[in-house]
Amino acid sequence: MFTRRRGQLDEEVEAHIAEETADNVARGMDPAAARRAALRTFGNVEAAKERSRELDPLYWLDTLWQDARFAFRLIARAPWISLTILGTLTFGIALNVSVFTLLNAVLLRPWVQTDPGTFVSVIPQFSGKYDRRYSDYGSLSQPDYIRLRDSVRSLEGLAAYRLLSVTLSGAESGSIRSGLVSCNLFDVIKPGPPIVGRYLAADECARPDAAVALLSESAWRTRFNADPQVVGRVVHLNRLPFTVVGVAPHVPLSVQSGGAGGPNSTVDVWMPYTMLSSLRPSADYFDNVRAQWLTIVGRRNPQYSLAQVQQELAVLARAGDEHVPGRTTTLIVTDGSLIRDPEMRGRAPLIFGVTLGTMALLLLLACVNVTTLLLSRSAARQREIAVRLSLGAGRLRLLRQFLTESLVLSALAAAISLALAFTAPRILWTVLSGAPAPFDLTPDWRVLAFCLTVALGAGVIAGLSPAVESLRPALADSLKGSSGATTPGHRRARFRSFLVAAQIALSLVLVVEVGLFARAQQRFFSHDPGFETKQVLNLTLTSIASGFEPPPGFYDQLESRVEGLPGVMHASYVSIAPWSGMNPTALSAIDGSPVPPTGDFRLDPKRRLVSPDYFAALNLVPARGRSFREDELSSVPLPAVISEAMARRYWPGQDPIGHRFTAGAVLEVVGVVRDVQSLAYMRDDGPFYYAPIDPQVARPATMLVRAGGDTLAIASALRDVVRQIDPQMASSVVTLSDIVERQGEQMKPMMLFGVAAGGLALLLALSGVYAVVSFSLSQRVREIGIRMALGAQRRDVIALVLRSGAVPVCAGLMVGVLLTVAMSKGMEAVLFGLNARDPLMLIGVPLLLLGAALGAIWIPARRAAALDPLTSLRTE
Repeated sequence: MFTRRRGQLDEEVEAHIAEETADNVARGMDPAAARRAALRTFGNVEAAKERSRELDPLYWLDTLWQDARFAFRLIARAPWISLTILGTLTFGIALNVSVFTLLNAVLLRPWVQTDPGTFVSVIPQFSGKYDRRYSDYGSLSQPDYIRLRDSVRSLEGLAAYRLLSVTLSGAESGSIRSGLVSCNLFDVIKPGPPIVGRYLAADECARPDAAVALLSESAWRTRFNADPQVVGRVVHLNRLPFTVVGVAPHVPLSVQSGGAGGPNSTVDVWMPYTMLSSLRPSADYFDNVRAQWLTIVGRRNPQYSLAQVQQELAVLARAGDEHVPGRTTTLIVTDGSLIRDPEMRGRAPLIFGVTLGTMALLLLLACVNVTTLLLSRSAARQREIAVRLSLGAGRLRLLRQFLTESLVLSALAAAISLALAFTAPRILWTVLSGAPAPFDLTPDWRVLAFCLTVALGAGVIAGLSPAVESLRPALADSLKGSSGATTPGHRRARFRSFLVAAQIALSLVLVVEVGLFARAQQRFFSHDPGFETKQVLNLTLTSIASGFEPPPGFYDQLESRVEGLPGVMHASYVSIAPWSGMNPTALSAIDGSPVPPTGDFRLDPKRRLVSPDYFAALNLVPARGRSFREDELSSVPLPAVISEAMARRYWPGQDPIGHRFTAGAVLEVVGVVRDVQSLAYMRDDGPFYYAPIDPQVARPATMLVRAGGDTLAIASALRDVVRQIDPQMASSVVTLSDIVERQGEQMKPMMLFGVAAGGLALLLALSGVYAVVSFSLSQRVREIGIRMALGAQRRDVIALVLRSGAVPVCAGLMVGVLLTVAMSKGMEAVLFGLNARDPLMLIGVPLLLLGAALGAIWIPARRAAALDPLTSLRTE
């Protein structure tokens, strides 16, 4: 295109010259003289062409292409430094793109993989005063779901499901996760054809006795050894027989933040949601419009927009509220991405800020290193730049040309990063989580746009400063080829010092972050919650937790058999095990005087029903008074052991022993125990009381067992005892310390991420310091030679280099400490109560970085001190 435009311009100029030549010939001049006269009249032909081309609105494209070709020639002229720059930029950009690809897949994309453009997630929100019987975030009642499903016209399908833990009996026994679903769920999610057998049929969700089950592929392979004859097999779920009808491929779940599921959640078996009444008779809420328990998803009719679906559902929601006086329903329709979940909007900025902020710091460090490399290249081109400026080249034009070079390198790095984005995020997820990614990580347009934005920003940040510095040469010295011209005053030295300080400051922030995370993890695992954890086994009767009601003699038989096992010191039934939930209870009276309601259940005292041996099992000895006895299960008033926090709140300055309070029943305080952390790890329980449990009435699903020997052997014996009493009773046994370790396992991905980021930051900073100092010394060879010729010793040269290098390092450390303190508030949210302004971190890490930086400076300092003075003096 530009060649054709230039050809047309040449023809136009030639036509003007030919016309003037013809006029001169007509006036009697010979042809040669006539053309020379025409050329003199026309003026500088090439300058005229250039002015004409500059008027073309597309002229910048022509010069951009010229600059790009020139940049490629420069890259080819210095291949090693160009490869180093390309590798550094690729490192920074690829890390950012890979992490963004993960965030994009988890937060920004719909969680279905087939035809995501028509998928919708319906999230209800309720307000007003009405009697709720059961309520899950983002869930609808079954009558509301049926009414919406039968009335909506803008959706081609509307499905519902509920996740539920059930027990599997037999050889594959254990607790598994089930999905109670409307039978059209697989038509809505479209996971593909079943691997074996069929999906659930529509009529199987129309009756409450359709005991059929659909296995997931993972459960089929792990629990049933990929049995090809599994269809027709009978499995017992919650002790009820179900007939297997097929095996489903991976079915992605909702990632609603209210607990409906997650991208890493797995479902082992799918069943018609009408079977809830059989699986859990006490949780049958089918006909209660106030029981909200179903997650709703659908497929949009392509003729309707998402906004039109929202409008129609709003009308239907208002009609449904007429059946529930006092209730106001808002139905939020999203594309299924987690970022659009109202409950997630407040947390998303923190997630993006921590992850992408860390990656952005690493990219800035990479850009600073590239800036250093480009400065060294520009120093070698000072003579060329001076010649071009002397010949009239515009500084803006040269600036654009130099920026094009860095942008070309960042564009190449972006292309490589995009190629890596097809594999690197999968590897990153596997390393962090230890399992394959359960969602689609293929880059989409968001990843492409992010990559281009990051590459553009990196190219400008890395190339702008060297480009500006290159246009400030001392022309006279540069034209004479003097190396002293490469350092025009102290300005460039100050700029190099700024680069060193910036690298040290950024790396300090990341290394302190890693140190804080490491201390938080160490504190998490070594923390004492106030009671014994290592020798206490948590026996969970999973079948009972799933709704099974054992026969009357089961609890007495289990307790006597467990207490008779060798190595068992104490055994206690408990309504809720430590770290497994809470039971807030509002007090209505203290010593007969009414107590005003708190209005917030989080401020009410928490309760736990326990057997008398609970305190001995957890080594929770009452500080005052006593624990209760076996014969006090039905006494009036009931005995209660309270925490010190509860004593301080309701009986400040008094001995609470003998005082009474009313919480449904009247209880009398018989003992006080120390405050512990059994509700949330590393957070005090606050006001808390313990009351005696009657197993025959409360039907607890948990027993705590204090072991005096090998916990593994006793855990195996406990499982054997449960199987001997009831062969179909599913159970699990773990120590309380194992529960803590499992919670701590969730920190490992964050810790690995932080360690990798901190290590890379430190490596980039030290390599940058080394490069800057080495480059600075290469410009001071003659100065060092003069100093040594005048009597300076090697140690003087080394001291000189260390002093000049240590000044920007110390400045960077000071700035880094200030940045860390400024960011401390945001970091404390994920540090388990650790002070982000920990003096040990703010002193120890800077000293560590100072030592490492001085080590990086020491290497070029020794090399400079070893220079021959005569050779240095001849350097020019």
